[in-house]
Amino acid sequence: MAPHTHPPDLSLDLPVPRRAMEALPGMKVRVITSLREFDALEPVWREVTDASPYRSPFLTHDWFACCWRMAGPSVRRELWLVEDAAGPVALVPLVTGRTRLHSLPVRMMRVLDWPDAPVVDVPIAGDVQAAVASFLDAARTRGGWDVLSIPKLAVGSRARRALDATLPTRFRWTVAAHGRAPYVAIAGTWKEFLESKRAAAGVGDELQDEVASGLPVSLEEHRSIDPDSPAFAEFVELSRESWDPERGIATPGTARFFRELTARATASGGCRLWILRVGERAVATEYQLGDNGHLYTLRADAEKQCDDLRPGTSLGTRMLRELFERGDVSEYTFGGPPAVDRLQWATGAHETATIHVYASTPYGALLHAIETRPPLLSLRHTASGAPRCA
Repeated sequence: MAPHTHPPDLSLDLPVPRRAMEALPGMKVRVITSLREFDALEPVWREVTDASPYRSPFLTHDWFACCWRMAGPSVRRELWLVEDAAGPVALVPLVTGRTRLHSLPVRMMRVLDWPDAPVVDVPIAGDVQAAVASFLDAARTRGGWDVLSIPKLAVGSRARRALDATLPTRFRWTVAAHGRAPYVAIAGTWKEFLESKRAAAGVGDELQDEVASGLPVSLEEHRSIDPDSPAFAEFVELSRESWDPERGIATPGTARFFRELTARATASGGCRLWILRVGERAVATEYQLGDNGHLYTLRADAEKQCDDLRPGTSLGTRMLRELFERGDVSEYTFGGPPAVDRLQWATGAHETATIHVYASTPYGALLHAIETRPPLLSLRHTASGAPRCA
């Protein structure tokens, strides 16, 4: 599936959104479509997130404001505001556009996200199951989509439990993909952590690798980051030249996303940028968001010309040591290149799932049948020239 690819298909006209849709008795769903209205909801957004027992930088208005601005010109942006008699109880940012699923044209409605985020969720307060049920009822009433995609939803989240309870009575659905967001629990001392990793993974002294150079090696942590500063420019440049070009900042849109996010997250105190230097030269960077004692990696990049020095591993090792010694962080969730080097550090992983919900239409039923067909049947279809099951 290519959620950001929208091949032309003039037969799939997207409907004009309605301003409000009825949901469960006592609830309604309002649809916000303009950036001005979206930005004006920041105080309401804060009230909903403050009333929720779960906190994350990926639930904030700032986060979704950046995603909204950089969603691209080929999608329709909407915020579905679920309200009861007392006021808003849930905010669901969505994008709808044309893509292909198993080689078939699809109108995909997707919960707004950014590819580098390890998890995706939406702000919900109060009765989560009622809010989710109201959203699904509104989606059925609204129509105009073939597949609703909810990516990277934490398996144990309240939203996932509510979906498990409400989806079977309303739509065909399936878990389209599974994922894992590895993390390190920051507990005990750095020495104890090293010893546990040696015993559990047999990694020996790999966690203590140093950059093999006669030049001085230093680690910087930036929390107040000016998007016009040299440190931010070094982060962008190193990411652009990263060893993994598919995740490098190669497009103006991606660079603008991090510029916007940096300004907002610095103002709220949730941004961290780590830079490993050999002499004056930046050889590895890591960009993080933090909230409530948790840190999440959005990007981790290392200079390709220094592969033999393993700068990404060295940055991660030094950074982890800092986190253990300070004791102001309880959990560090990592991802992005060079994440493979860091799997040996993990003390656990957050399981995630991408859920696909299919419209109550003949075409929706066909897509569900194709995506959930048995593997043997998929192989037979592939051999006969039919679309391959992703």
